[in-house]
Amino acid sequence: MRHLMAISLGPVQSFIAAARRTRDLWFGSKILSDISQAAASAIQEQHGILIFPHEISGNIANIILFEIETADPAAVAKAAREAAGKRWRNVAERVLTNPGVSASIVKTRWESQIDDFLEFFAAWVLYPDDAGYKTQRRRVMRLLEGRKHMRLFQPSIETQMRIPKSSLDGARETVLKELRKGEIRPKSLRLNQGEELDAIGLTKRLGAGLQLYPSVARIAADGWLRGLLESRPEILKLLTAQCSGIGFLTRIAASQYQHFPFDGIVLYPDRHEDLIEEADDPEAARKLERLNIPELQKTAGIPSPYLAVLRADGDKMGALIADLSSAARHREFSRKLAGFSVNAGTLVEKHFGALVYAGGDDVLALLPVDQALACADALQRSFKECLRGIQATGPQPTLSVGIGIGHFMEPLEDLLGYAAEAEKDAKLPDRNGLAIHFHTRGGEPSRIRGRWDSEFPDRLEMFIALYTDGSFGEKAGYDLETCARRYDGLTGEAWLQEALPGEAAFVLSRKRGAALLPELEYLLRNATSAHELHKTARELIVARRFAGARREAAGKRLLA
Repeated sequence: MRHLMAISLGPVQSFIAAARRTRDLWFGSKILSDISQAAASAIQEQHGILIFPHEISGNIANIILFEIETADPAAVAKAAREAAGKRWRNVAERVLTNPGVSASIVKTRWESQIDDFLEFFAAWVLYPDDAGYKTQRRRVMRLLEGRKHMRLFQPSIETQMRIPKSSLDGARETVLKELRKGEIRPKSLRLNQGEELDAIGLTKRLGAGLQLYPSVARIAADGWLRGLLESRPEILKLLTAQCSGIGFLTRIAASQYQHFPFDGIVLYPDRHEDLIEEADDPEAARKLERLNIPELQKTAGIPSPYLAVLRADGDKMGALIADLSSAARHREFSRKLAGFSVNAGTLVEKHFGALVYAGGDDVLALLPVDQALACADALQRSFKECLRGIQATGPQPTLSVGIGIGHFMEPLEDLLGYAAEAEKDAKLPDRNGLAIHFHTRGGEPSRIRGRWDSEFPDRLEMFIALYTDGSFGEKAGYDLETCARRYDGLTGEAWLQEALPGEAAFVLSRKRGAALLPELEYLLRNATSAHELHKTARELIVARRFAGARREAAGKRLLA
């Protein structure tokens, strides 16, 4: 008897996002992908034929769809569940080999949380022939969704004392023993001051061993470092050699960061306390002082503290999948989507970013600000190219991209939230969008959005170029915003048709001392409302930020 079976593993978003460090974020994603791979491998061993994902490699999504010839689908689901649970257990048990962990946790609480973590749901339907694929696929996915809403909850275990919650999300109690007076946590736990972690958070923190994932500070500083490489390579060479001699500065293995393979926090002297606190070295402070970063920055400038978090998601993918008429076509779709996931990782690396995950049509990555727009454009082009021809009818698949930009000292949870808001903005109202939300510390964010197939991307690049070559003054965007504010609430007045474009043109030509470029004249002729001027002003404000980041990466901010 042939069946169509769907499996869902989790939790996903809440588990990945509950992180204070980029390393936790990346490894949380990797754990879930590894668990999905284990389940998919168990299904193949039961002679199941995968439909989605295409193959068991790289980052794979938490939804698995396959067909299988069996009289006992429940046994197949059980085997997949056991394989997933075993993979999760292996990761957790590896953490317990750390002496600092085994001596610092309440073992019964640890076991309870590890056992209660994994979510596994399965549904299946009879699938006698390909003619009924569309109907049966919809049916099995509806059954799976219904099953996910019928969760079985274990009875809570009452405690006789109040136990602190995990610092990451407050969902579970800490597994760390209460410290006695004068006790300190082992440095091997990599805990912040006062931080409490549950078993899941501790597994994410320590499960990858010593492998270092690029920090938000390293990604924020990457443009400055590349600018140094471009303009003063001898200074970068000396700095790298000095850092190589400091044993507690762990090297980053990623090839895109080999021009300076160390944590970027070392480039921000006001954050050196963080390094000193984590270093198992009584001479840490003196060694960092010897680098003399403040003196270096008198010559090279101060690295920008901003980085970009990019989230991308395919548009109307549900409708596209629902139109696939057979398992063979769905497998072809899965193959093309897997190709995009592989390309996404390559493109993020090419743009000096760090990939968190690329599974199916979802991408999450951290990027230097100067590279964010180019990477977003490359991703949406790759998505369209990889899925070209997959659908005989309907529009070409598109990718909406949200870019949230913030200061590296903002909580990682907030940085991820900025990107999630931008992605949501990119999707509305008509998808195929690019949205950029720039959050400065202590100020209101600047939000801009447009479609990939509109003039918006080219217009933004034009604004960036005009800032870069000095055609615009640094305050042009803010001046235009002030100008627009004077006309708020005025509509339908005939004189606005001339007054608004005329005053806006005066503001933007002040730096040039001459007539505006034809492209800007056209743009301002159509700016006949305060709303349109506000929109242009926001684009200018964001463009100025990108221009500054690109100048930094080209070494043009460096002093002679």
